[in-house]
Amino acid sequence: MFPVAGKLTCRKCGATKAAESQVIRDTEKPRDDKSLFIEDPGKYAMQIHPIDDQVSCGKCGNLGAYYYLRQTRKSDEPTTAFYTCTRCSNKWRHAR
Repeated sequence: MFPVAGKLTCRKCGATKAAESQVIRDTEKPRDDKSLFIEDPGKYAMQIHPIDDQVSCGKCGNLGAYYYLRQTRKSDEPTTAFYTCTRCSNKWRHAR
């Protein structure tokens, strides 16, 4: 909901609600729906994953890769680590 004439107004359905507290927002021009999405998610995807500096890339030999863990087999078996090299973006996986 966005402030319009002292009330909070929904841009999609038009519902209004009295503002309970003062809302601080830049209201110069309303944003379009496209501005809420990342245009190229591949550009930012790996920045949220931790880096394991103990693994080396088989392609470029760099020490360090982004990683995340997923349970790809039965729950009584170990997780699988998915790695992406920080230098060349080579991807591989390792069953722990």
